[in-house]
Amino acid sequence: MGTRQGVNDLARRRRLLALPAKTGKLLYPAFQFSGARTIAGLHELLVELDRSGTSPWTQASWFVTGQDELDGEAPAAYLSRRPLDERVLRSVRRVAARLAA
Repeated sequence: MGTRQGVNDLARRRRLLALPAKTGKLLYPAFQFSGARTIAGLHELLVELDRSGTSPWTQASWFVTGQDELDGEAPAAYLSRRPLDERVLRSVRRVAARLAA
């Protein structure tokens, strides 16, 4: 990811979540990283959330909010220790459908 241009490109391709700040800069939340890598399934989850038409800030809130399908655990914490699985996909699809309505 090294360069700013490279990081911006990853965000554009939905491989990273970028949050626009009031200053015009982009913020990259730490929750999307596990060590030097992104959490499992980040791209797939961002694509699902994009379908809801929600803002990046709303998308970020899903990652850090406990979800019923994950026994109350936040997806980012869950995925920092596990691969993407059907439980997380059910959760993101449920939330994306609700937010799109």
